Amino acid sequence: MRSDQAGVGLGLTIVRSTVQAHDGTLTIEGRRDGGLRVSVVLPTGEASGRLGDVVPSEAL
Repeated sequence: MRSDQAGVGLGLTIVRSTVQAHDGTLTIEGRRDGGLRVSVVLPTGEASGRLGDVVPSEAL
């Protein structure tokens, strides 16, 4: 998408839903230059189980 085209506004909504589903955090900060800083932090280790069973690679 070119920078002069308007989006439909779903991008951050989709990211937020995905991050929440993985028990992560999403931080959005406004910048002085008019941009945004978006940070996504996802946990490592055991899955929460909400997305299905995770099989360790050693078991495959």
